[in-house]
Amino acid sequence: MAAAAVLLLLRLCLRGSSGLWTSLLIVEPACQAAIALTFSTYLVQPFYSTCTAPYAAVRLTAAVIICLLTFVNCMKVKWGANLQVISTVAKVLPLIVIVITGLVKLAQGFDQNFEGSFKCPKLNPGDMALALYSALYSYSGWDTLNLLGI
Repeated sequence: MAAAAVLLLLRLCLRGSSGLWTSLLIVEPACQAAIALTFSTYLVQPFYSTCTAPYAAVRLTAAVIICLLTFVNCMKVKWGANLQVISTVAKVLPLIVIVITGLVKLAQGFDQNFEGSFKCPKLNPGDMALALYSALYSYSGWDTLNLLGI
């Protein structure tokens, strides 16, 4: 009887929102694994400057990163929030420095890279679609609203 109730509950929960469950159980964990693997590659590679980083070292570092972040989020929500603020500052601060440095260089007259920028624009539909898709992909949250049924 209890198994039938659980099965009925699962069937009710999954009805009409299979995209959300697919995202929750498959897509999002796969994305997090890819991000962890990329980060661990950048973290491990400096120790192997003359060759490619070992497969096992990169995978183990990614696993440790995921476990560490899971531990921090499970211990206290405040720790996870603080870690998120620190990582946000660590990402945004270099971007601000890069933008300010670029504006200073532009004000000093280093504008030769902008000469002829719009001289021969490509206006064919394929290039425009590729540009639009690339911009939408970089934001990566725009498709989640479709899964929620909003």
